[in-house]
Amino acid sequence: MPDNLHISPPITGSTTNKITPTPRDSQQVPVVDPGRVAPANSNQQAEQNATFDFLLSRNSVYSTFIEQFRQTPALSQTLNKIMFDLFAQKDGLQQTAAAPALMQQLAAAKEMDKAAILNNLLFQVQHQTQFSDPFFDAFRSLLKQFPHTDLDVHLANFLKAYDGVLSAPANMKSITKQLNDLELYLPKFYGKKLQPFIDRLVPESSSNNIQQNLALLKENIIPVLREYAALTKDSGKARDTISLLVHTLARLNTNSREDMVNKFSVLMDYCRYDLKLPPSKMNSLQELFAKCLMESSHKPENNFYDSLMSALSEGAKQNTSNLSQALYKDISASLLMDNSVYMPFTHVFLPVYYQGQFMFSEVWIDKEPFREESSGQETEEKSTNLYITFDIKNLGYFEVQVQINRLKTSVRISIPPLLENKSKSIRDSVSQIFNQNGMNAGDIVLTAGNPPQVPSMIMKKIRERRDAIDVSI
Repeated sequence: MPDNLHISPPITGSTTNKITPTPRDSQQVPVVDPGRVAPANSNQQAEQNATFDFLLSRNSVYSTFIEQFRQTPALSQTLNKIMFDLFAQKDGLQQTAAAPALMQQLAAAKEMDKAAILNNLLFQVQHQTQFSDPFFDAFRSLLKQFPHTDLDVHLANFLKAYDGVLSAPANMKSITKQLNDLELYLPKFYGKKLQPFIDRLVPESSSNNIQQNLALLKENIIPVLREYAALTKDSGKARDTISLLVHTLARLNTNSREDMVNKFSVLMDYCRYDLKLPPSKMNSLQELFAKCLMESSHKPENNFYDSLMSALSEGAKQNTSNLSQALYKDISASLLMDNSVYMPFTHVFLPVYYQGQFMFSEVWIDKEPFREESSGQETEEKSTNLYITFDIKNLGYFEVQVQINRLKTSVRISIPPLLENKSKSIRDSVSQIFNQNGMNAGDIVLTAGNPPQVPSMIMKKIRERRDAIDVSI
C-alpha cells in the first residue's frame, strides 16, 4: 500500500507539498439557498414584466394584487357594456311586464338631473367604508396630531370590535349561504350529515340567536368539515368555501357589544391619560360615539346604488350565457379591488342617462390629499389629484386631470377630435364651473384626440404604494 501512494516527505523550511489553509477573513463564495431562487418566467409573464416588475416576489400580496389588477377588465369595459345594453333596451324593459323588476328599477334610476348626479357621486365617496362618520373623522385628525404614539394600536382594537358588532347580521347571512353552497360541493354523505345542523340555525340576527348559532357552528358543523378536509385532502371548490366559512366565522366571533364598549373605554382612557386630551375634547368624542351608534342601525340608502348592486347580485345568480357570467365576475372583482390597501384612490363611477345621451363616467380621487411636510420654516402642501374619464355614446371619450391646492388649480382636458372646434367654449364652461364653486381654475390646457392617459397614471400611482403599505405578519 505505501508503495502505491508515493508520498514525498516535506522538506524542512519549504512550503512544497504543504496545504495552506484559507484565511478566515478571505472572501468566500456564499451558498445559494434554492428556496430563495425565483422561478423562471413564463412567456406570458415575460411579456408583461418591465423594469419595475423583475424584482417582485411572486408570492407577495402586492404582486398578487398587481397581477389581478392587470388581468381584470376595467369597469369602463364591463359595467359600461351592461349599462349601455340596458339603456338601448330601456323602452322595451319598461313596457315588458315579464322583464325583471330589478332591471326595470335600475333603468329608471339611471335617469338623473344635475342634482341627482352630484348626490349619487357624493354618496359613493362618503360611504366608501363602514368607518365614514364624524366620529371616525375625529380620530383620523388625532392620528395626524399624534403620529408617534400607540393611538393606532388602541384604535385598531376598538375598530375590530366595532366592525364585529355591526357586521354580525351580514356575517350570519354569509355563513348561511356558504353552508348551502357546501351542500352542493360536498359528497352526499357529508351533505346529509350537515343538513340537520344547518336547519337548526336561527335566521334572526338578535344577540342571543347569534350566540346560539356560534355554539352550533363550533360544536357541530366545524367538526364535520374538519373530518371531511382531513380524510379527502380536497383542494377544490369545497375547500375554498370551507376556508371562506372559517374566515366569516372568525369575524362573527367578535360580535360582543360588551367587548366593544370595553375597547372603547380603554381607548378613551388612553386619550385622557396618555395623550392628555382636554375634557371638552373627551366629551365631544363620547357624544360622537353615541350618535354614531344610533345612526349605525339605519343603513344609508341610495336608489341608484342599491338598484345597481341588487341587479348585479341577481344577474350573477341567473343561468345566463358564459359571457354574461364573466362580465358579472369581472365587475365584482373590480369593486373588491377598490377596497385594497394598495389602492391609493377613492374610485367612484356613474352610468347615467342625461339629456337623451348615455354617459359612463369614472372618478379617481387621492385618498391622502394636502399632507403637510415641514421643510425648515416653510410648510409645503401636496396637491389633491383628481382623474376623471367619461364616455358619451355617439360623441366620444373625455379625460380630465385636475390638480388642486389652496393656492391654485390646474386642469388638463382631452376631448374627442369631433369637438376640437369648440375648444374655447369648453374652456370657458370649465372655468365657470370652478368659479361657481369658489375656486380659481388657473391654467386650463385643452387638447383633442390624445390617447387615454389616465389608466397609466392610475397604475403608476398604485406602484408607488409598493413600499408604503406593510401587510407582513
